[in-house]
Amino acid sequence: MRALAAALRLLYPRVCPFCGDAIPLGQRVCPKCTLQSHRISDTINHKGVLEAQGETLPYAEGDIAPFWYQGPVRRAITAYKFSARLGAAEVLAAHMADTCRAVLPLEEIEGVVCVPGRPRQRRERGFGHSELLAQHLARELDIPYLKGALVKLFDTPYQHRLGLPARRENLLGAFEVADRAAVRGKTLLLCDDIVTTGGTAAECAKMLRVRGCERVYFCAAAAAGKERNREANGKL
Repeated sequence: MRALAAALRLLYPRVCPFCGDAIPLGQRVCPKCTLQSHRISDTINHKGVLEAQGETLPYAEGDIAPFWYQGPVRRAITAYKFSARLGAAEVLAAHMADTCRAVLPLEEIEGVVCVPGRPRQRRERGFGHSELLAQHLARELDIPYLKGALVKLFDTPYQHRLGLPARRENLLGAFEVADRAAVRGKTLLLCDDIVTTGGTAAECAKMLRVRGCERVYFCAAAAAGKERNREANGKL
């Protein structure tokens, strides 16, 4: 099997999941996209990527992300979600895992849970983008993935189209823990592709805590925040 995989790599060279260019063996992303991607420092992540912007994530012990949502990372997430460039999920999850190892107490985390997507969207795309990301992240960290532990009960208006007060009310009652025994008394890692104000993550973390989860940490692939340009320019 390994010989076959090696032969396939020679016949079909690896391409950058962010832009599609060929990349050298052993690299996740091409040099151009690596240079243009704006990473979030461990200093910011230790503080909390939302707290660093004057926001909070209720019901969670910490909120982290490896990238700001701009440039190649933004294009990669868009292509992943809307054009099924599935290779991006594996690479994004690997970077998420790097940040988790640097910042979180992984020895305490007992399971990975994803923010559930829209049921209709999943049917249309043929995959759940947050679910696939969570599966790759769990594999990278060697932590069990709790499939279907958290579910979305009904579709809601898109968060990014709403003002802040409406965002807080939009998701009330939209999530539920399907397997309470799987989360009871545990410390879990909740993950999603993007975090903006943290409203969705907060509602999911709340339901996990209400249903008996001991602690929740949150990790996104990218953070869309007002501080991203300041850090990218070396001011954070």
